[in-house]
Amino acid sequence: MIEKQINENLTIKKVTVEEIPDFIDSKLYNSLNVKPISEPRAKSYFHNPRALASDPVIYMLVKNNQLIGFRTILPDLVKTENNEIKFGWCSGNWIDPENRRKGYSKVILDEAYEDWQHKLMYTNFARESHLLYNKTSYFKTLLDRTRTRFYADIDVRTLLKNRKYYKWIKPVTPIINFILKISFLVKKALFRPYQLKDFSIKMSNQLPADFFAKGNRPAGLFARSVQEFRWAEKHPWLIDNEKFKSVNYPFSLYEPAHKIWYLTIQKNKQITGRLILSSRDNHLKLLYNYAKNNPHLAAKSIINLCYTNRMKTFSLMDSEISRQISKLRKPFIVSKKYKMGIYSTFDISNIDDHYIHDGDGDYMFT
Repeated sequence: MIEKQINENLTIKKVTVEEIPDFIDSKLYNSLNVKPISEPRAKSYFHNPRALASDPVIYMLVKNNQLIGFRTILPDLVKTENNEIKFGWCSGNWIDPENRRKGYSKVILDEAYEDWQHKLMYTNFARESHLLYNKTSYFKTLLDRTRTRFYADIDVRTLLKNRKYYKWIKPVTPIINFILKISFLVKKALFRPYQLKDFSIKMSNQLPADFFAKGNRPAGLFARSVQEFRWAEKHPWLIDNEKFKSVNYPFSLYEPAHKIWYLTIQKNKQITGRLILSSRDNHLKLLYNYAKNNPHLAAKSIINLCYTNRMKTFSLMDSEISRQISKLRKPFIVSKKYKMGIYSTFDISNIDDHYIHDGDGDYMFT
């Protein structure tokens, strides 16, 4: 473990990939009230096919011998036609509540920025981290995206609580919720799954051996391979083992209702498309779209999956499938759009020429 003294009270401790097993078994790790990384995520980091043994991936900020913050970095690669760039995803940032708004998060970020030779990326799923990154001059927008979430079951209080006008409609939200509930029940009763003539859909919760046979994958900026999908499947970050239920880790860990869905679309026994999705507690999201030649069929397959498995919501950033779902009959009552983005400290030429999957980064794990 590398230690760097920031001042007389502050120290940064860094753990590399090759040091992860010893760190997880150490007295230091076991003594920490808040864990800087979960055991499942640590195993995933250790077995990451794109990581080097010397990559620093866990950064801990210690003040007067107490852990007050941490950050983890997920090693990855950008693959273009003529180049391969090693970089790290900002994948977990936490500061003790009593030490927030004191600049400590940036202290850790500055260290990672230097270690990773000014090559970092993040997606703005965590609002607090996004605000921090915006204050630095490190990141700029690599790609703007829109995430659409379709709702089959909804609580207006959850959907609108951050809106300025919410206080005016709060007294009538029970009535609105009741009307929406009735609307959903009627819509669900009238909905019938699509009959996909001439096509068959094979569904599995394990990566089929022939899932990527015969290629048929669009070029992606991060171009994850079969090896990497098998790594993700073998070393998930979300675990249904109850021993992790009480672990004090600030990010996703214990999730008994987490599933991965592999959909294979066939016509006359020929594979015409593939989709990878994941669900938590009946909230479904798209991860990888390898059916870009037939978004209409992909949309119908997803709608059928949502209906059959009683999904409460479905989220995606793929614009074409989102457009198709919006036009089709479906068991959803409302949808909402969210502005998303990928932010990078380094340039990538011709970014619009590269397809970026919803699941790229650490999104596929969480």
